[in-house]
Amino acid sequence: MVRFCRHGNRALPSRTFTYLSGLMTTHSTRHASVLDELVMLLVPPLRDRARVRVRGPFAGGEEGTTIVEPDLAVIFPGKHSSAHPASAFLVVEVVDGGGQDERTTKRDLYAQSGVIEYWVVDAQHGIVESHRGPGDGKYKNLWRFERGDIVSLAAFPEIILRVSDFL
Repeated sequence: MVRFCRHGNRALPSRTFTYLSGLMTTHSTRHASVLDELVMLLVPPLRDRARVRVRGPFAGGEEGTTIVEPDLAVIFPGKHSSAHPASAFLVVEVVDGGGQDERTTKRDLYAQSGVIEYWVVDAQHGIVESHRGPGDGKYKNLWRFERGDIVSLAAFPEIILRVSDFL
């Protein structure tokens, strides 16, 4: 199924989709802005220590057989030309209202994959849910942050972000 979005008087095909649910979606400007800001904040301190990947394939699940495209992933350094990454330091999904799939199915998929930390960034409500401590296919800890709070990355605790800088 191909859906179209409007650009002026022309209809352009939307190429953004989520494999997991099979639905093609477009993203709001707020969604795109959150990703832009996170990239600007994460790339400099992670240079030479990790790669920041936006909307790239991720081979999730216990055997890496489920392909998803997280909004952002901080993956292990090196080239990934022979296989999609199957684990990560951090995976981020941005939701702009709703987000039930991100809070259940994708959360569990990333926990099964051993992703150290998983964020659901709720752009509409200004909340970051940080899931940490993967084990037995689930995350053991959930932290909630709002505008005005600071959050550090579990794998890189010296990297401290102000939530209001990206939300």
